[in-house]
Amino acid sequence: MKIVLLLTSLVLATAEIDVQSSDRVGLFSSTQTGKDQLLQTLSQFHNRPSQLIGKSSCAKSLDLPAALFPKFPISSCNEIFFNQRQSTQALSYRRFNKAAALNKAHSSPTSSSKDGEALLEFRKGVTADPYQLLAGWNSGNLNKVCTWHGVTCGQTGRVVSLVLTGKFDRQLGLSDILAGRYLNFSISPSLCNVSMLQELDLSDNFIDGVMPQELGRLEHLTVLRLRGRIVTGSMDTRAMLSGSIPQELGQLQNLEELDLARNALSGSIPSVLSNCSKLFFMALYANTLTGPIPEEFGQLERLQILLLENNHLSAPIPPSLGNCSNLFDMNLHRNTLTGPIPEEFGQLEWLMHLSLMDNNLSAPIPPSLGNCSKLVSLGLSSNNLIGPIPEEFGQLERVRDLVLDNNQLTGEIPPFNLTELSYLWLGNNRLSGEIPLFILPNLIDLNLAFNHLTGSIPVSFYTTIPNLTFVDLSHNNLMGINLSFKLQANSLLESLDLSYNKISGSFPWAVMQLKNLKVLSLANNFLSGGLVLDFGDYANCSLQFLSIAGNNFSGIFPGSIQLCQELKVLDVSRNRLSGRLPLSASNAPQLIVLQASSNKFEGEIPSWVWQLEQLQILDLSDNNFHGGMPLRFDGLLAMKGVTTFSTLYIGEDGTYGVAVKFNTVLSYKGAQQTFVYFLHTFGFISLSGNGLSGIIPPGIGNLTRLKSLNVSRNELTGVIPATLGQMKALESLDLSDNYITGSIPQVLLSMNSLGVLNLSRNNLSGPIPSGSSEVQTNTLMAVAALFPGNEGLCGQPSNRSCAIVVGPSVTPASSDSSPSFLSEWISLPAFSVGFGLGYCVVGLMLLFSKRFRYSFVRFPPFPRALKPRKPISYGIFRYQ
Repeated sequence: MKIVLLLTSLVLATAEIDVQSSDRVGLFSSTQTGKDQLLQTLSQFHNRPSQLIGKSSCAKSLDLPAALFPKFPISSCNEIFFNQRQSTQALSYRRFNKAAALNKAHSSPTSSSKDGEALLEFRKGVTADPYQLLAGWNSGNLNKVCTWHGVTCGQTGRVVSLVLTGKFDRQLGLSDILAGRYLNFSISPSLCNVSMLQELDLSDNFIDGVMPQELGRLEHLTVLRLRGRIVTGSMDTRAMLSGSIPQELGQLQNLEELDLARNALSGSIPSVLSNCSKLFFMALYANTLTGPIPEEFGQLERLQILLLENNHLSAPIPPSLGNCSNLFDMNLHRNTLTGPIPEEFGQLEWLMHLSLMDNNLSAPIPPSLGNCSKLVSLGLSSNNLIGPIPEEFGQLERVRDLVLDNNQLTGEIPPFNLTELSYLWLGNNRLSGEIPLFILPNLIDLNLAFNHLTGSIPVSFYTTIPNLTFVDLSHNNLMGINLSFKLQANSLLESLDLSYNKISGSFPWAVMQLKNLKVLSLANNFLSGGLVLDFGDYANCSLQFLSIAGNNFSGIFPGSIQLCQELKVLDVSRNRLSGRLPLSASNAPQLIVLQASSNKFEGEIPSWVWQLEQLQILDLSDNNFHGGMPLRFDGLLAMKGVTTFSTLYIGEDGTYGVAVKFNTVLSYKGAQQTFVYFLHTFGFISLSGNGLSGIIPPGIGNLTRLKSLNVSRNELTGVIPATLGQMKALESLDLSDNYITGSIPQVLLSMNSLGVLNLSRNNLSGPIPSGSSEVQTNTLMAVAALFPGNEGLCGQPSNRSCAIVVGPSVTPASSDSSPSFLSEWISLPAFSVGFGLGYCVVGLMLLFSKRFRYSFVRFPPFPRALKPRKPISYGIFRYQ
């Protein structure tokens, strides 16, 4: 879970609180305990909570930085209110301005007609208003502008606020951006004629065109929000604000909030924005902005929140940002920033959230970041950072998220004793040494995968980390571990990945008694012996993912696996397991992946395999299965496209999404390939290397979602079913090393997705199919391995010619400019000479032989036509 953080907002309350007579500010006391409570609450929020807005006079009583409480024209403190965002990433900054509410209460009914005319000009640019929000905006009630939807007037009757924000339908989620209230419009320059405007909020709508430079003339403007409606992950690109950010915005001396996020703005960020000296909130994220971050931004002393992520910003981060002493949320991730992390960031004493992930930053991590004692989340992943992890990070007593994965960090892991730490991600670096003795009582998620760690898992995993839920130690050099008994104390553990290490010994049976365990991967270690799946006192196990592939387990696969009715992925490949597969369709109704290749399983393939409705990957290759394939495949609904594939995704944070994530080896397109992710449209069947017999059932052609079908190295007979032509998504087809006869179906030419076709070492015969175009024929030849072991095949591109078939089944040759088969082998002069000699011989015999003349007259001059060959039956197929 990549952490994208937007800090909370102080929102104006509806009830006034007198600073002079009250010893509390909002919900928090002005005592030191109250200040700690405030900071603790501010540090709780992840996944972009709402913004903070307050009043500077309240800051003094709390001994907090004034920028945490921007000034507003009211005489009382603001109650602190927090709005925690749920799983959605769409942002909605809500600011309830009590001053505006008071002004509206004293609004004059005789508003300026000039403001009304400017707003009507703006309405002309509205191209969609499905909820009729602006139905009351018309020239017939210009004297009632203050009553128009979204309009707020001041005491003088002039318009001071225009708020026409869109609204998402939270019940439908954010997948449908049309769900909920919205407008579609372009911003008219006429808005600059509303000269007393202080707040302009048109967020979460579809905004066409460019931003008018005339907005720079609104000298009283304090809030400008033009955030787009397009949400993260949406493919809908309709109506986004485009063009560059006008330089004229630098003239807005009173501007405090600037939100232009989620648009298609391009060009560089104007350095003149630094003239807006009152800015405390700037959000330009999710655009296509380029160039450097202006050095002049270091002059914005009141800046609290700077959100520039998801752009194309480049160049080094300006060290001058370290002068923004009131910054507590800075997000620059997913850009192309280079150079080092400025040492000056260590001066930001109020910094709580810093995200520099997904850039091209290099050099070591500055130890000065350890001075940011109020830091709650630090995200530096997916860069090119080098050197050790600073020991000064041990001073970050409030930090909850420490995300340093996907870099080139070296050295040993410091023995952190961070009591608030919840997420520690150090994976995919070059860290070495042993895992230290952590004292992390609140740690939930630990990722140390893809490093060079050695030794064993320390005892602290089971004593000093009691809340550990997700553990990934895969792809290291851990060894000599004894998991038995130790893990029983950790009843919260849900995911344990120890794959690709050097762990030896027997199967850790005690792990199976963890009642919350959903993911267990012990793949590619040196474990041996028999499997013990003892779930203890629990009637059912909660496992959804089990991988023990690439070990040396032997014996019978235990039948207790049937208790795991939520199982979605089962990978037991590359062991020495024997007997029969003990599952059933009723006991594994959610199974997506069944990987049991390279074992010693025997008997017929269980009939329940073909009834797994959600099955996506089936690999039973290289076992001792025998018997035939089923005639029908009606139960494999997902592979048939009758139902959608399951959307299981076992990710770093244990959540589920749109793909299956795990490491497994499959024979795909003629080579052994390691797969980590499977998209939900990937279908795979491999039954190769067994003793299967009988025909290839025609019903297999109904599995239209299959990408790969491999039944090679068996004892299959019969013909290639023409129904394979229905599998338009098939990319790899391997029928080699069987006893298949007959011809190659012409329909294979219509399988445009086919990239690998192997029919070698069978008993195929007849002409090689040729397409109606040279492209079709060349495509088939490019992907096919046809000739070894199929001596009966003829025609191009082989060197064997096809014999001429004489009889009623011969179809007339098509008239073509290319030479015919006869003209290639029999010349016209030779044909004339042979015909002449034959005519002379017959004439002489009729002239001089009486017996011959009698026989010639008595019997028919030509023999009876040859009867067609009797059809040879291969199941339901007939070959002429």
